[in-house]
Amino acid sequence: MIAKGMVGAFALALALVSSLPSAGQFDLGVGVGGYLYQMSISGSYGSPSVTSEQSFPMTASLFYRDRIAAKGNFFAEVDWRHREFTAHLDEGSHGGGTFTTLNARLDHLYFTLGPEFGRSTLTFRVGLQLGWLVGGSMAGTSRNWSIFPPPQGDWSRDTIPLQAPTRFNGDQRLLIAFRYTPSIRRNMGFTIDPFLSLAVSSMLRSGNKIGGIDAGLRVGVLWRRNGRGFWSRLRAGPLRVQMKEPKT
Repeated sequence: MIAKGMVGAFALALALVSSLPSAGQFDLGVGVGGYLYQMSISGSYGSPSVTSEQSFPMTASLFYRDRIAAKGNFFAEVDWRHREFTAHLDEGSHGGGTFTTLNARLDHLYFTLGPEFGRSTLTFRVGLQLGWLVGGSMAGTSRNWSIFPPPQGDWSRDTIPLQAPTRFNGDQRLLIAFRYTPSIRRNMGFTIDPFLSLAVSSMLRSGNKIGGIDAGLRVGVLWRRNGRGFWSRLRAGPLRVQMKEPKT
């Protein structure tokens, strides 16, 4: 379902840009690959932990970039990442709390905006990534504890059945990446895209905080289109207002 949505969006983008006037260039591309992720967890109390269950999960992306300025241009991309991990949450205080073990499978989409520097075959880009949790599941167990014995203290145990990952959400990240794009033919290129993605917010809704670093490599193709890109259109609006003659 996620892959169909990304392919549909890319096909729609190609159809829309085919009618743009020719005044500059921009690229549209698609890439697939794999990545490694190092997850971390923190909390104000106890000893929470998280363990990755995958060695090299898949990732896919759709991207757009202007090709107008000699040194820097605008880029936007949407990428999908799948993660599987076990989180051991430790939440509570000195008087009692809850140990929770969650086996999670999460699918995130990240929308990224930022500058891309260089017009040669090798470029460098940085951007802010806004994440949305679009699918997945979780299951596990929880166990309460207390400094008081039962029945004064709560020592109950519960099973968390397989369900939607309601304890998780999308996280925000910082992207640092290179892109190598040797030409295949006049309006088509091959892409090699190593990237680093650093979490700046938690993917847990509350309690303990889960973050980490993703490092991966995607390869793909791009199509070079003639037409006014996003940045030139954005700048053209204010310029037209400034140049408009005042009414007498």
